[in-house]
Amino acid sequence: MAYNGQETKKENVYTKSYQFYNADSNVFPGTMVCTHWDNFIKLAINPAKPMNQRTQTSVYNYDDATTTAMALDRAQVLLKGIKKYICPLIYGTDTTRTVSSVGVQVGINNQVAIHYNDGEIVLMIYKNIDPETLKPETTAGYVFNDNVLVLNYDKDTGAFDSERVNSEFELFVTLLEEAIKAGTGAAAHQDHLKNKYRKSSNSNRTYQNRGSLFDGAGNSSYGSNSSNNAVEQEIEYGQEITDMMDMGTSGVIDLD
Repeated sequence: MAYNGQETKKENVYTKSYQFYNADSNVFPGTMVCTHWDNFIKLAINPAKPMNQRTQTSVYNYDDATTTAMALDRAQVLLKGIKKYICPLIYGTDTTRTVSSVGVQVGINNQVAIHYNDGEIVLMIYKNIDPETLKPETTAGYVFNDNVLVLNYDKDTGAFDSERVNSEFELFVTLLEEAIKAGTGAAAHQDHLKNKYRKSSNSNRTYQNRGSLFDGAGNSSYGSNSSNNAVEQEIEYGQEITDMMDMGTSGVIDLD
């Protein structure tokens, strides 16, 4: 829970997005949880327990978490770096480099980075980077799993071809893209606008009249000119929105 300068209580909103699991990694065995937190993407990495402490129902140490959060503008920067520098290495369109990484500063002195090395894609969280030495106090990583795409399977012989797919990494990229898109509020605004119009009395009357227009009845309870009125109402509604847009910053559209 957070408070602004006027002591107005603000409820934070959390929505769990996806949890990645890789207990078998030789480098960073663990799990990573991605959560939508207000207008941030929260990342939390928990290490796997030592092999002799694992059970069927307890594999990861949830008491040991390295967390950070990216604002959407930082997520956009990271996404651009991934597509420009990391994806060409992964998919073989750039063969001039064997090691590459991209990162973005989050918070005051933290960093989220994506590393690609010898076929492994790793997300790193660097916490409390010293301003003098530029070295992090805490480091945590998650190695993205890949999966097998089965090709040309023959049920009679059992023969098939296969292809490795960077499924977890591609899912993470999609998560960034969708979070950024949703964070603009454009889709929510359009839904709000359309729902308000549909619920209004003018909208109800318009849709009833439109039904009369297309089913050929032509004589609804609103009179013989109902179809013309319906069209006029839609034109007026569209003009109203256009007028508000033309007002620029001085115009306010009340959608509550």
